[in-house]
Amino acid sequence: MSTAIPRLLSAILLFIAAAVPLRTLCATAEVDSIRDTYLRGDYVSSMQMAFRYLEAAKHTPPPPGDLAVCYLYLGNVNHAFKNYAGAIRYYEDGLAACPADGGFTDLKSRLYHNLSLLTCLVGDRQLAERYIAAADSVSDPGVPRQTYNRLLRQAVFQKTFGSREKSVEIMRGLPAFIRTGNLDGRLALTPLSEMFEMYEEIGPEDSAFVYLQRYASLASEHNVANMMVDAAGGYMRHYARTGDMGKTRQAQEKYFALRDSLLNTEVYLAANTSHEARREAEDGDKIKSLEIRIDKVTATAWLLGSVLLILIAALVFFKQRKRLGEAYRALYSRNRELMTSRERLSGNVSADLEKKILDVMENCEDWLDPDFSISALSSMVNSNSRYVSALINDRFGKNFRAFINEYRVREAQRRLENKEEYGHLTLQAVGESVGFKSVSNFIAAFKKTTGLTPSTYQKIARSNENTDYQEVKDF
Repeated sequence: MSTAIPRLLSAILLFIAAAVPLRTLCATAEVDSIRDTYLRGDYVSSMQMAFRYLEAAKHTPPPPGDLAVCYLYLGNVNHAFKNYAGAIRYYEDGLAACPADGGFTDLKSRLYHNLSLLTCLVGDRQLAERYIAAADSVSDPGVPRQTYNRLLRQAVFQKTFGSREKSVEIMRGLPAFIRTGNLDGRLALTPLSEMFEMYEEIGPEDSAFVYLQRYASLASEHNVANMMVDAAGGYMRHYARTGDMGKTRQAQEKYFALRDSLLNTEVYLAANTSHEARREAEDGDKIKSLEIRIDKVTATAWLLGSVLLILIAALVFFKQRKRLGEAYRALYSRNRELMTSRERLSGNVSADLEKKILDVMENCEDWLDPDFSISALSSMVNSNSRYVSALINDRFGKNFRAFINEYRVREAQRRLENKEEYGHLTLQAVGESVGFKSVSNFIAAFKKTTGLTPSTYQKIARSNENTDYQEVKDF
C-alpha cells in the first residue's frame, strides 16, 4: 500500500464525518452537543462528553439511535488520534446499537461507509469489501450525497487495492459532481487532497504546490481542523523537498503549533485509558456475576454449558492452529528469500551496497521523513528491497525498521541536547521531527536504544550536577 494512502484516508474519513452533521438523527440535546463540539474541532471534549453520555445511558435508556450516533463520534475521535482499532470497534458498536426494527438508514450508511474507508486504511481487503457492499446496500442512488460517498468508496478501494489510475480518474470527476449536485462545497477538500498527494509523489512539484495551496485555503475557510493540520504538514514536506530550510523550519513550527492547539494528545490518552479501564472492570464484574449464576443452575444447564465451552475451545483451537500454520508458511518463505538474498549478496557486491547504505544514512536526512521506506532507501542506493533488507539483517543484525529507528533516536538525542535550536519544541514534537509517527513509538524506540525515556535524557543532558535523576512522565 502506498505510503501516502494513510494520510489521504485519514483526511477523507475525518472530513466525511464532519461534513454532514447528522442533525436529523440526533434526538437529544446531549447528543447534539457531542456532535457540535466535535464539529468545532474540540475532539477531546467531544469524547469526554460521549463517555459521560454512555455512563448515563446505563441507568436511563436513551432515545432510539442516539447511542449509535454517540458511538459514531467516538469512532471519529479515535481515528483523529490514529487509534484505528478503537475507531473500528466504536463504529461496529454503533451498528450494533442501531434499532433492529428498521429506519435509521442514513446512520447505518454512514457507519458502514466509515468502516469501509477505515478498513482500506488498515489494509484489510476482505473486511473492506464486506463493508463497501453493506454501505452500497443501504444507500439511495437518488440522493446525491450518498452517490458521492459511493464514488469515494470506489476511489479509495482502487487506490489501496486496485488501480491508482482508476482512483485518480474518479477523484478528478468529483468536483464537477459536487457542483452539479449542489453539495456542500467543503466536499471539494477530498479531491484537492488527492490531487496534491498524487503530484507530491510523482511530480511536478509546481503542480503539487498549486493543489496544496487550494487545499489549505479551503480547509482554513471552512475551519476543518484535521485538514488544516494535514495541509500544514504538506507545506512542511514541500519546502523540505525544494531545499528551502528556512521556510521548512517555519512550516514545521506552524505545523506543530497548529497540531498541538487542535489535538491534545496527553488529555486524550488519559481520558481514553481511564474509560477503557472502567470498561474492562465492568466486563470483569459481568464475568463474576455470570459465574455466580452458573453456580446456581441445574446439572442439565451445567452439562449444556460444558458442551458449549468445549465447542468454543475447539473452534478457537482450530483457528489458532490455522493461523499458526499460515505464520509458519510465511516464516518459511521469508527464510527462503533471505537465503537467496545472502547467496547473491556476497563479496564485493555486499561491501559496495553496505557502503552506499551508510553513505545515505550519514550524509542525507531523507530518513527523517516518517514515510521513508525500504523501497525509498533501495532506490537511493540503486538496489532492490530484498537485497537491502538482507544486507541490513546480515551486517547489522536487525530489521530495516530497527535500523532506521536507531538513526532517528540518535538524531533525537542531538536535538534534545541542543536547547538553543530545538529547546522550543515539545518532546512529542522532537519525536515527530525525526520521523516517528506516534508518541508511543518514539518513547519505545528511544528507551530501547538509550535505556532512558526522552524526558529523562533531556533532563540529564541539560544538567551540570551529578545527582540522581527521577524518571518523569514523557507526555
